[in-house]
Amino acid sequence: MQPYGNYPHYGQHPYQQPPYMGAGPSNGYPPFNYPPNPNYSYMPQYPDNREAPFIPPPPAGAGSATPRPKAHRRTATTPGAPPPVPLKSAMKSSTRKSTRTSAPEALTRQATYPPTMYNPPTIPRPPMFGNGSAFNQDPMQDFRPLHMFMVFSGNNELRIENILKPAMDELRASILPMWPDGVEADSQHGHDWVVKFRNNPWALQGPNAAIAWRIIVQLFTLFARRGFSFLATMNTGSPPPRLIFEVTPEDRTSQFFLAYFSQGGRRLTLIKPPEIIDDTLGSQLKAVLPRKITEDLVDDDLRVIEVKKRGGFGGAEVEPTYFLMHVLKILSDHGYNLVTTVPLGRRGPLGVRAGREMLVFRGSSPAET
Repeated sequence: MQPYGNYPHYGQHPYQQPPYMGAGPSNGYPPFNYPPNPNYSYMPQYPDNREAPFIPPPPAGAGSATPRPKAHRRTATTPGAPPPVPLKSAMKSSTRKSTRTSAPEALTRQATYPPTMYNPPTIPRPPMFGNGSAFNQDPMQDFRPLHMFMVFSGNNELRIENILKPAMDELRASILPMWPDGVEADSQHGHDWVVKFRNNPWALQGPNAAIAWRIIVQLFTLFARRGFSFLATMNTGSPPPRLIFEVTPEDRTSQFFLAYFSQGGRRLTLIKPPEIIDDTLGSQLKAVLPRKITEDLVDDDLRVIEVKKRGGFGGAEVEPTYFLMHVLKILSDHGYNLVTTVPLGRRGPLGVRAGREMLVFRGSSPAET
């Protein structure tokens, strides 16, 4: 080895190392050979000028193999410390082992929900045609209509739709006996009631015409007393329109009467109007349209108010729409308003209705007891 002459800090190594010339007797290193028998304790031979390395003997009682050092465990220094809590994985494994080694039990299905927190609803079985009880159940027994429809069809038919049995029984007892000629048919289809009268009451002709008018007034009055007020008239495609009644509080004060205009709108006929209307309507119209109005009392039920004609072949002194406007205004001032119109009678071959269009007016009267 060459000395580090350039580095003054490091001097020459004080020990001389002979060069290595391979194993053999010439270089002072004995050859190393493995012992042929593992039980033979081989001790290498060293030359006289070198001492053999010191190897400490094994402890007494120990085997020939070198003992494996034991892992060091630190003892608890705190007196009375609680034992360590085992891990969750160890607890699960011990639980599974104990479950597997326990005695086998009966095979049961585990509930997927806690019974104290959720109880599934019990769905009743729907009635089938094979069950005898299905024929005794009404599928619409809980039907409670919010609207009823009234239809005057042709000259003799009355149809009421969405009606309940108590209302139907009351109408049978109060309306049907009013017509002296009786009834041809009385049928019920679900919640629809159809009645056909004899001798065409909706034609409004003959000695019983006044009775037909009273039947219509009684229908509107009875509906109001039972909590069904008129809402609107709707034509749903069939020739007769439907009168729609909706649920409202019971009305004990409403009073109805009818009227109708002639074909040209020049003559107005009041059918049994209230006393205040019968006494004041004609005189007020004469004050608004002086020398153009005539008035006539036909009988106790009918009062006719007519616009005069012009001389020669001229038309009416007042336009029909202007006459109608004053009629509605005076009636409204007395508390009677137009509710709806009811077309009665059947249509002709050209689509022109042969009957009349009745005007229904409603006002207030003292409450009934």
